Amino acid sequence: CAKKGGTGKTTTAIQLASGLLALGKRILLIDMDSQCNLTSAVRAYNSDLVSVYDILWQKCTVAEAVQSIVPNFDVIQSELKLDDINFEFATKPELLTNLKSALDSVKSSYDFIIIDTPPAISIANQAAMIASDEIIIVVQPDQFNLDGLYQMHSAIKNIQTKYNPNLSIAGILVNRYAERTTLRKEMRKELERVATNLGTKVYQSFIRDNVAIPESQVLKMSVFKYKKKSN
Repeated sequence: CAKKGGTGKTTTAIQLASGLLALGKRILLIDMDSQCNLTSAVRAYNSDLVSVYDILWQKCTVAEAVQSIVPNFDVIQSELKLDDINFEFATKPELLTNLKSALDSVKSSYDFIIIDTPPAISIANQAAMIASDEIIIVVQPDQFNLDGLYQMHSAIKNIQTKYNPNLSIAGILVNRYAERTTLRKEMRKELERVATNLGTKVYQSFIRDNVAIPESQVLKMSVFKYKKKSN
């Protein structure tokens, strides 16, 4: 999750899933963003197949929406009309738990279910948080992202209070980090202070700017397959 767009949430979701797959884990990757970037990146778009939108409306089961990309790596695609649920669910908050109910029936089939969310606190984002055990907040080390952390935390607290008391923040992942930039070093310290206030941690691994990431995206490959020794 993240409030601000362009922080690298989709890239993180894909690479995290790919890394876990390489460790022999069974993965389900879900695209909850109507922009469908994750769906496109893993070559999962299929106009003849149902999407996460249909799962949210209980028009299909998870099994009917799953696409197997490679063994132990399954994907549920998004579609443009996913944006419609921001209006369709507005007066039907009870529908927000539909995704959780659907995923509860398949949890035993996977080691990890990873949900890529939209950048704003939308209905889709809320449904994803209700269905989740933990949230990874992806940020860039700048003031806008820092400001957004407290807003994100407020949204999480609301979900915890109303729907999912066991939801926790697994950690804050800093992306596009430049180690030698003095400003970003200071921002790193500030992020660690904020994380303490939010009851979570900043991951020790910081993802640096690296050309291997966009290159691997163009080739629609995981960075582990494209250049596994890349920083």
